[in-house]
Amino acid sequence: MEKYIEKVVKYILDKKFPGFEDVRVTSDIRGYNIFLIINFRDFYFPLYIERAQEIRSLIKNTLKSIGIGGDIKIFNEFSDSE
Repeated sequence: MEKYIEKVVKYILDKKFPGFEDVRVTSDIRGYNIFLIINFRDFYFPLYIERAQEIRSLIKNTLKSIGIGGDIKIFNEFSDSE
């Protein structure tokens, strides 16, 4: 299921919010942990801050609408790779 969620989230980000480097998904007993990997060298930081809640809401609502239940937590993971 993690790979499926990863594909869905990557699709959302590629279409609506380009600039994210990658997505990683893990699961635990209560739900899913989604890590949005951001490279701030390539991503315009103020734009992310302005739209962070919109991004999180869109991901959570989309996953719930396709039947993925449980607790969905979204985290930022920063990458400075070149």
